[in-house]
Amino acid sequence: MAKTRTKKVKAAEKTTETESPASMPGPEGKAEPEWEEAHGDVLDVGTADRTEAQVRESEGTAAASAVVSNDDFIEGRVPEPAQTEATEVVDKAKGEAPSGSEKTGKPVKARRMIPPAKMLVGVDRLREVLGILEPAVPKRANLPVLVYARLGEGRAVATDLEVGISLALPEAREPLLVPHRRMSEFLKYVPGHLTATLEVDNGPLKITAGGTQASFDTGNPADYPPLAGIDMEPEERGVLGGDDLVRALRAVAPYTAKEDSRPVLTAVALKRGEEVEAVAADGFRLVWEEVTGKLPGSGMLLIPRQAVAALEYLWKRSPAPAHAGEDMSPAQAAVAKRLVLLEWKGQTLRVRFGGDQELVLVVHMVEGTFPSYGQLIPKPTERSFTAMADDLQRAINQLAGVARDGAGIVRLQWGEGELRLSASGESIGDVRVSLAAKMDESGRTALNLSYFEDYLKGKDGAITLAMTGPESSPVLITYQGRSNHVIMPMFVQW
Repeated sequence: MAKTRTKKVKAAEKTTETESPASMPGPEGKAEPEWEEAHGDVLDVGTADRTEAQVRESEGTAAASAVVSNDDFIEGRVPEPAQTEATEVVDKAKGEAPSGSEKTGKPVKARRMIPPAKMLVGVDRLREVLGILEPAVPKRANLPVLVYARLGEGRAVATDLEVGISLALPEAREPLLVPHRRMSEFLKYVPGHLTATLEVDNGPLKITAGGTQASFDTGNPADYPPLAGIDMEPEERGVLGGDDLVRALRAVAPYTAKEDSRPVLTAVALKRGEEVEAVAADGFRLVWEEVTGKLPGSGMLLIPRQAVAALEYLWKRSPAPAHAGEDMSPAQAAVAKRLVLLEWKGQTLRVRFGGDQELVLVVHMVEGTFPSYGQLIPKPTERSFTAMADDLQRAINQLAGVARDGAGIVRLQWGEGELRLSASGESIGDVRVSLAAKMDESGRTALNLSYFEDYLKGKDGAITLAMTGPESSPVLITYQGRSNHVIMPMFVQW
């Protein structure tokens, strides 16, 4: 450390070399000015009338008092940095090496106390639970504790702070944190019929199953963020058929905006009222799907695309429903009949399903106002054609390479019983494909190749494409008698 001017100390009546306050490293290697700002009450600049030893002793005592001034430190509720600072300051004040540094000569970071816990659970069951929680465990966590799943109080929980999943796990009584992905990988190779013992005793998490043993890093369950909304009293609730809801949400989710410049367009909007619809738009396309049932109130529930994927994932893995009984609560009756109970309050949406497991998905909805999409749906004109989806798909496949070599545009012209599709490339040239089609009046439009390809995926049967005005107006597409897709055309020279 740098040495600076000498101080006069009256008690010793001599000068001593002291460490400069401007360069003294504080906790975690920070320069002293930053530490002083964070712990201004710890420092005492009036040191001229005391000996150096007295100064060091008083500073150390005050710092330790400021950092650990309550029972939190004893019970392990103080964050790790605070515990480390307290230990290092006290040791330094006593003129001793920091705790734990005897062997290495380097300070050892104080470990936060983790309450003991133990649980016994079948390997197959634990593997199933971790699999159900997977959509809520972030691949890259800004908050390190989120890589864990929390087991305890009869439930298993995981959250990335936007989406949370909770399910019943009676075997989990005392809370503990399980590293989700590492534990899932480990359990792949453990026989499912065995019983696993998970135990924490102020150290690593230990798991034993038969003759197999392993240890994993863990954390303090008290650090795990609570699952907001799991116990909320909802403002409104409604019940929908799970299969129909998941189908509609999955159908429109690909059409949400990928960029977040307009956050509301990154969500799937679930329209409430007597007629429920799932809606998505990205500024170039608008798509909507009807959902059987009704939801109270009006307006939209803006569900993030990630939450739609999680809902679909959970629905596929939810257990078979139980038989409905007269003594069931509305929530139990809903899940027993393969229905989904939706409850919401403010920006929090809670979805319940899963039979006896009481599987719950909690979603932080997107804030904002979704466009009044009903006003954006144009009415078709007589300039339209009807063709088979598989014929259109084959034609697009033939044009795709050339279109991508150019501007990624497909031109469609129809008249006299014939539909002509064409594309131009910069180095390949032009390609034209003709199809038989039914039509009323002749017309033409140009569409983005990728958008048209996305729409045709999975379609089988007749598709009708209609112009809604001039060539610059949106195109309305009808499939199986339902008009539910609008695409903005591309501007081209004919």
